[in-house]
Order: sequence, then C-alpha cells, then structure tokens
Amino acid sequence: MIHMGFQWVAAYRGLALGGPFGGEDRLCSRLMVRRGEYLERAVVIPGGPPLEGLYHRGKRAPGILIAPPHPERGGMEMALIAELAWALTRSGHATLRFNYEGVGASAGTFEPTRAGEAAARAFEHLQASVPGPVAGVGVGLGGPVLAEVLGGHPDALVLWVLPQLEALREFDPAGLPGGAWVVLAAGAPKALRSAAEAWAQGHPRGHLITVAGADPTFTKGLVELGRAAVSIFERAVLAQPNLTC
Repeated sequence: MIHMGFQWVAAYRGLALGGPFGGEDRLCSRLMVRRGEYLERAVVIPGGPPLEGLYHRGKRAPGILIAPPHPERGGMEMALIAELAWALTRSGHATLRFNYEGVGASAGTFEPTRAGEAAARAFEHLQASVPGPVAGVGVGLGGPVLAEVLGGHPDALVLWVLPQLEALREFDPAGLPGGAWVVLAAGAPKALRSAAEAWAQGHPRGHLITVAGADPTFTKGLVELGRAAVSIFERAVLAQPNLTC
C-alpha cells in the first residue's frame, strides 16, 4: 500500500486547542489525541490521477468506505459526510472518505462516468488497510456508485443517504449479499418517501430507514443520522456473525 505525502488532520468536537488557541503552544500537546477527539490521516489514493482521502483506523468490522455525492452537492468535507465518518469511527469502524477526480485536492477532471473508477480505487486502498470485509455509505451519487463497486463481494452492504428519485427507481440491490439500506429524512418529499417504500417492498435485500427530526438534506438531524448509520451496521453484524472481529 502506498501513502504519498500524508499529514495528520485533527477533528475536534467542541474542545479547546492548545497554544495560541487557548493553552499550551508546544507542538507535542497539539498532536496528542484526547478524549472526545479523533484523528484522520490524510492519504493519497494511487492507481490513476491521485485522489485525496481521509482515513481513520478501527478494529470493528466492517471497514467502511464513504463516497460523496456529485460535486455540485459537496465533497468529502461536507458536514453530512464528516458526521457519518465521526459517528462510525467512534463506534470502532475504520473509515475512508475520499473525493472524486477533479474535486478538492484530487487530480484530474470530474466526470460522472468515472466516479465508479475512483470509488474502486478507494475501495482497494481501504481493503489493503483493514482486515476483513468492507461496506459502504454513499451520499447521493455515491450510493449507486458503491453498489456497483461492492456488488458481489461477500457480505457487501451499502447505506444510501439522500437518494435521487429516478436513480432509486432503477436501483437493484440484488448484487449486494448484505443488502442495501436507503436512509431518508423524515422531512423528505412525499414522492421520494413513497418511491422508497415501494422500492423496499419490491426488493428482498432492500431496506428503508427514516431519521426522525431531520430535514430533507439533513441540515437538521445530523447527529440522529450518525446514530442511525451506527445502528444499521450493528444490525448487520448481528445478522451476519462472520462480520464480527
């Protein structure tokens, strides 16, 4: 596995930093991981135009790949994805979030038809970093992209947040042994909720979960979304004992 020019990235949830931000300014104090903090390592994903990613180690199976939506809706730094990464990491899973080509610090030019290739490279990178199975969380465009990449892998499971209506109607989770979960906000448009209910009823491996108190884009309800994602993977481990560490 190749990590090219990585750095450490700290994510803090309401805690004061040292140094000029309010305390000691010794470098060692800034690199210490304290309770309530976590560190994601910035990685470069090879195999084509270099892709930027943020990785956090974990011991709980499965390792989780987080794919972003179309860049018009955001990249791996968007609050929704950051919250998912934080919640899943806190529950013990290794996580890797990444940007498609031409997005953020990723090289190249974004083309929707190449999103699957980028996700496949990120998947291989995560597989090389963690033992055991890998599952996926896709936001918007990332849902169908991950379903294609993970399809056929043992126990593959995909969570799809913010699905698009037309894409949902064509989405078939048959190739995912662990199934697919569509995650909707309670405030999602009625047409999307109806389509998601019909989709879940029509596919034995399709499941639907609604996050109470969330608005359609999860501007509200981010914490609840993170809890829902953790809960889904806990259910997957119970249903598939071979996923346990």
